[in-house]
Amino acid sequence: MLKLSKIAVAGISTCLLITGMSMAAEKEKKAPMTPEATLEKLDTDKDGKVSLAEYTAKCKDEASKEKMTKAFKGLDKDKDESVTLDELKAKVKKAKE
Repeated sequence: MLKLSKIAVAGISTCLLITGMSMAAEKEKKAPMTPEATLEKLDTDKDGKVSLAEYTAKCKDEASKEKMTKAFKGLDKDKDESVTLDELKAKVKKAKE
């Protein structure tokens, strides 16, 4: 009986750990990212800017790629085919107005 109780406790502990991790991940998803964090996440080649290829890299289908391309073009104010930290900050500032 004691052995079964230890197994049950271990199972419950594992479930609680997984649930806690899931809840933490969900909370992280809801927190708005700063422009700096966004740039760091998207700038995979670490050149200090985000290219269209980096911006659309995780798109799984053509429709989402088109949607993301349109959003990218809206962010790329100087039309140099990259999005900089300043452009991301400007978008956040405009969204707050």
